[in-house]
Amino acid sequence: MSRHPASGSARYAHELDLPELRFWRVRGYPYLLFYVEREDRIDLWRVLHGERDLPVWMRE
Repeated sequence: MSRHPASGSARYAHELDLPELRFWRVRGYPYLLFYVEREDRIDLWRVLHGERDLPVWMRE
């Protein structure tokens, strides 16, 4: 993720109206990393199980 942060999916960014939000699926595990790429760092927002109803949970 640190080598290619822009390659994360913006799928939930559109659903949540957060254009900078990306997520990355952890290979071999059922987890999703939600993050925002900054100029000098990556801000990791959440690590969630991929089976959750993510947009509903994140809106709360």
